[in-house]
Amino acid sequence: MKSLLLFFILLTGSFTATAQINSEDSSVQAIGYWEKNEKQNYTITTHKYRLKGNDTIINSHLTYDVTVSIIDSTEKSFVIEWVYSNYKVSGNELLKQKLELLNQGKKVRFKTDEMGTFEELLNWKEVQGHILKTSTVLQNEFKNDPKFNELMLEVNKVYNSKENIEAIGINEIQQFHTFFGAKYIKGEITRGTIQIPNVLGTKPFDAAVEIFLEEINTKDENYILRFEQSVDKKQLATAVTEYINNLAKKTGKPAPKNLGLDNLVNEVTIGTRMHETGWVIYSIYTKTVITDNMEEVEERIIEIKE
Repeated sequence: MKSLLLFFILLTGSFTATAQINSEDSSVQAIGYWEKNEKQNYTITTHKYRLKGNDTIINSHLTYDVTVSIIDSTEKSFVIEWVYSNYKVSGNELLKQKLELLNQGKKVRFKTDEMGTFEELLNWKEVQGHILKTSTVLQNEFKNDPKFNELMLEVNKVYNSKENIEAIGINEIQQFHTFFGAKYIKGEITRGTIQIPNVLGTKPFDAAVEIFLEEINTKDENYILRFEQSVDKKQLATAVTEYINNLAKKTGKPAPKNLGLDNLVNEVTIGTRMHETGWVIYSIYTKTVITDNMEEVEERIIEIKE
């Protein structure tokens, strides 16, 4: 996400932090006008489902609360803390739902610049320790489930370094801070290419992006920003093919001849309504992955509590 923001700021140029909404030129500046000790409470809801033909083979829901606090504020930066609580899960993936509960009580502290652009995770060791410590609770319950060790390997991969946690372990925080640090003008679409993490290998994917200001609501002092991302199909197909072939070699099984990757799609959209103070009011993230016979959708909603 940091590469996205750098790319966008280079295109739009630097600016002075004044009022966020400028009615004269129909522009907004996404800036965090936060004060030390200020806090807001949010509810986050995720819904994941997978369709194979006309059948829904995976369907899971998760809701939890987050308290977002401004721990420190200077002329050049903010230190922000997210505290996670009140996890509720449902659906037909019991083990993965249990793994989601590992985040209960988790605290994440990170630094942004003076605009609110995410810079770095500050307590990654604490986050890593929390996940690994709470995961031991599940070991006895699922010790005879072969999928448990497989899923724990995925968890350990996400939390084995600061860089990995920042890239794929705090997605809701990255979603929250997607648009900070740039100026947006209604009617203008910024297009470009960024690199995103490749969970199937080491080489990142190229992805085409579009960012634009959809709506300005001067009466209620808020605005809506949109982000659209599409991963390069050829790179994605190559990575999936290599991953499956390598997995087949490790297990001693023949690799499938037809992986159904001709119409492969990996797209992400984010729509965020932000208040002029810099607090997110509502944000929805949707990721869609489509192959010839499968569609998988992940939706995450961040909503401020009244």
